[in-house]
Amino acid sequence: MSFFFWTFMIGLLGIIFMISFKYREISSGKAMILSGITNNTNHIAHEWKDKLVSFLKAINKRNTFNFVVTVVHFFSVLWMRAINYLKSLVLKHRHSRRIIEAVKGRYDLAEKREASPFFKKIEQDRDL
Repeated sequence: MSFFFWTFMIGLLGIIFMISFKYREISSGKAMILSGITNNTNHIAHEWKDKLVSFLKAINKRNTFNFVVTVVHFFSVLWMRAINYLKSLVLKHRHSRRIIEAVKGRYDLAEKREASPFFKKIEQDRDL
């Protein structure tokens, strides 16, 4: 099964258990242990939420544009470096260099027997 399916099922079970615990508390009139734990630790979750909200507001006010520009620049440079690295790997091999030169029109494949029929067809179509 899918990861998303199991995540949904775990969340659904949590909701069902939470509703059943609250139903038992309401019907019996006694607070359960889980309610006591959550009442004692509720302020921690609110503090974390307040810190996260203030952090996100600070980012949105001051640094959003700079952050987006930096991320776009980083990934564009990363892609350019990856393309240059792959190009250097391709150019190390003699056959790859010949194919690139043939596609650019610098290498005559019609006279050579070493090229594939596909690239000979490219050469013939280029001449037309």
